[in-house]
Amino acid sequence: MYPATRPDRQPSPWWYYGRALYVSRRDYFKIYCVLMATLGIPMVFVALKFNLKFVKIAALGAGTVSLFYLGYSLIVGMYRMYGHPGKRYIHQLLQESETTEATVVADVHIGTYRHSYILADLLPGAVIHSVDCWGVPGEPHEIAIRDVRDLECAPTHHPRIHPAQTDTYTLPLPDESCDVVVLGFGTHEIPDDGPLERIFTEARRVLKPGGKALMFEHGVDFHNVIIFGPVISHVIPRYEWSEKFLAHFCDIGYARAPQAVDLFWGTRGETVGSTSQALPQEENRRTARVFVVIGAFTLISLGVVAYLPEKLLVNIYLGIAIMGVAWPWLMIGIAILGDRSTRTKVAAPPADESHGT
Repeated sequence: MYPATRPDRQPSPWWYYGRALYVSRRDYFKIYCVLMATLGIPMVFVALKFNLKFVKIAALGAGTVSLFYLGYSLIVGMYRMYGHPGKRYIHQLLQESETTEATVVADVHIGTYRHSYILADLLPGAVIHSVDCWGVPGEPHEIAIRDVRDLECAPTHHPRIHPAQTDTYTLPLPDESCDVVVLGFGTHEIPDDGPLERIFTEARRVLKPGGKALMFEHGVDFHNVIIFGPVISHVIPRYEWSEKFLAHFCDIGYARAPQAVDLFWGTRGETVGSTSQALPQEENRRTARVFVVIGAFTLISLGVVAYLPEKLLVNIYLGIAIMGVAWPWLMIGIAILGDRSTRTKVAAPPADESHGT
């Protein structure tokens, strides 16, 4: 149902934004069904059946909080990560790690070439070895990974992006051949029972002495819980990424991008384990912000219920239910339209006059 890419054309940021929504559609629908089954339908039924004002307020509060959560995820969170603003955190990572002059880059991913295009744009003199490192036999356990890999094919038109594939998580690059190795979104999907350690070892192997390993990943925090919901729980916490970098590199640094993205970098040196600044530590998850949001929307609902006639209130309940299931698909449609409206035609290669063609 979502248009796949072509090897001779670069997808637009609109396409990547829409794909992020599309591969998350099952998670959005599961969350919707759970909320409707546990809160929406029971609360509305009790509120209207017994004409309980408090339950009416609570039902409307739950609905508005859910729509706020959904809107933040669809419009603010996902677009900032995968749409046009998504280029900014990669630019920040290059700036923070002082790798803006790199000429040979290995982009290690699990089937999306988005980062390779951005790196080629930000590093106009660099060759990008775009390495798909997914090596698990058969179909991926997580359906979203399968969707990502099925929808985007390796590019053949870009002169500085060289697609490649790992063999048992071994990078197909010579020793000490890269200025930078980039690990992006999806690194947490690599099995942590050997393959992930192998990728970090390989990153150190292919880096030149003094070369940099960079990473941008999702964090387990308030913003990402709002954006991704409970599925964010399978992401590796940032303090564990710190430990992995400390085990393989030196002069480790960390920064937090405004798009709710964790940024890490480290240098290949003779020793490992040194830091250039404070790194994230293990911490308890904070839930205070969640309760503040719920409380604020409950107060708003109190005012709404107090002045709205019951007939209109029923329509609002129905509208919330419809919007909850339709909103993701509406944004996917907008992304497809945005992609088609900004898509550039593929230019034919120039004729080689020296060979009479």
